[in-house]
Amino acid sequence: MLNSFYISPRIKRIGNGEVCSDYDVQKRISGASKGNMILITGEAGTGKSCFLKKCFLEEFKRRKKDTIVFWVSAELINEKKPKNQFHFFNKILKLKYAKKNRVIIFIDGVDEIFNNEKKNAIEYIEKLRELNICVILGCRRNYYGRIFQKVSFTEIYEIENWKEDQIEKYVKNYLGFCKKEYLYHEIFEKQNCESFLVNPFQCSMLLHLIVSLKKEQIDEIGNIYVLYETFYKYWIYREKERTDSFLEIKDINNIHYKIAREFYRTYNKAFSISKILSPKQKELDCQNQEVIISLLKMRNLFEVESCVAEGFMHMSLCEFLVAKSIIDALLRGGIKLIQSFSLPYRHFEMDFLENGLKSLKLEDARKIKENLENAYILLMPESFREKHYPDMIKEQRWEKRLEQIGNKKLQIIRDQMIFYLGKLPEILIENSKIFEYAFEEDESILVKISAATVIINHDLNFDIEKKYIDYILNDENWEKTLRSWVVVFWQDVIYDDPYSYMDKGGNWNNIKQRRIGRLQMKNTEDNIKYMRTRAIDLAQLYIFYRNRGWNTLDQKNYNAIINCDTELECYSIQKKELLKKLKEMFKDATLGLFS
Repeated sequence: MLNSFYISPRIKRIGNGEVCSDYDVQKRISGASKGNMILITGEAGTGKSCFLKKCFLEEFKRRKKDTIVFWVSAELINEKKPKNQFHFFNKILKLKYAKKNRVIIFIDGVDEIFNNEKKNAIEYIEKLRELNICVILGCRRNYYGRIFQKVSFTEIYEIENWKEDQIEKYVKNYLGFCKKEYLYHEIFEKQNCESFLVNPFQCSMLLHLIVSLKKEQIDEIGNIYVLYETFYKYWIYREKERTDSFLEIKDINNIHYKIAREFYRTYNKAFSISKILSPKQKELDCQNQEVIISLLKMRNLFEVESCVAEGFMHMSLCEFLVAKSIIDALLRGGIKLIQSFSLPYRHFEMDFLENGLKSLKLEDARKIKENLENAYILLMPESFREKHYPDMIKEQRWEKRLEQIGNKKLQIIRDQMIFYLGKLPEILIENSKIFEYAFEEDESILVKISAATVIINHDLNFDIEKKYIDYILNDENWEKTLRSWVVVFWQDVIYDDPYSYMDKGGNWNNIKQRRIGRLQMKNTEDNIKYMRTRAIDLAQLYIFYRNRGWNTLDQKNYNAIINCDTELECYSIQKKELLKKLKEMFKDATLGLFS
């Protein structure tokens, strides 16, 4: 629908902040010289692909005889069915172009084509530049920040979320097309829908639901997870009816979840659909069902043996399905939960998952708490169970299953269990003893750190908070484990396996900005969780500056550290003393550096 009702995007030029029209950017693309590289970036769903397609069509229509214009996307690569994306790019690189030709190549969704394969993405794009090809790229803002920061682009433009005038125009066009103009005022009166209207893709999904569902169904949409869940359910039922499929909804859901998880695990590499289907699903011959293709909206991605998963109808739908599959595993519990967490999902983009957990009914959240606690207890040594849970018996079948899981994977699983327990409503976790037990008795320092983080975030036990800070300040193993984890978690370092990375110094800008930003926040009801983390924020900043060198601390950040409020009413006397001590440590370490 975005393509049917094109709205001129709001575009900002990265570097000088210049606000540009789509006409301005189109003009600069048309005038780009050979070897120029222009990047179009923005958040998910802001209309990057739609804008790139418009630019491509304009260039294609107006091209001169000596101009060759290419359109490349993950969808196109998949339709050509090469062995992989690099095979496709190699074909383009081997084409013979006359020296007089002007070649422009539009590459939409670089993040979907290459995903985390940083080296290969940069290598292939630089090869295009060496051929004097003008390259126009489109990718998400976070991918640009992770992968392309050191690439020299001629110009970079960011597509921003919609403003009020753009929203109003699109809503009017959409409702007019559907002959539902009477819904216009109702849409803007819904407080639960305001946050979705600024994002073009989410706005389209919401409008599609509003003209199709009952009012009470729309009123239940309170966050992005529920928006996607409502859209997904409606879409599945509609497509199943349209294609007259014999498959059960549950089977379709399971296939989608498996493909989403496999996509997440393989980072866009080719994988075999048949290998991830259950025996029952294979009996149904699911891999050859046209309905699966249409339901996935994966545009001819299936082959007999393998497919390259570009994503679903939109990349964010794949992320939603991964989050939903995690929540389903949490609700199931047992060995299925443990098997599901053999992948490091904690490193997964958290928006969908956190909102999904927030949207749960209290009884479902309580069930997840029970399942996570029981699974964690069963993964701990027998001595731990005998000491704290003598009535809990580990079944023999569990013993056999767990023997097949290595120690590293068991650490990953336990870490994620503690992490997700900490994401449940505070009313459910404030009386749980699991976090204290994990901090004191788990053999993994990383699991101990995760447990301490939950305790601090919810202000559960000051003695453990104080002990944890003492460990990371004075124990080399604790300090290095924490530094190694956070640089990967906050994407200052790109590393496929966050559980294996060891910090060697270098970039930590994302961590620094986040911690400094929290120190500058005011004590409001919305910021209470950031007030609770003030001591650990100071401690983390201290160990990073100590490791990277105190000469990397500038006056501005020093002032933010020294001037942060440590006398808030919500702090106990002991916590105020700890905060004062941490600030004094900064002063002592930087003596003579600042006024």
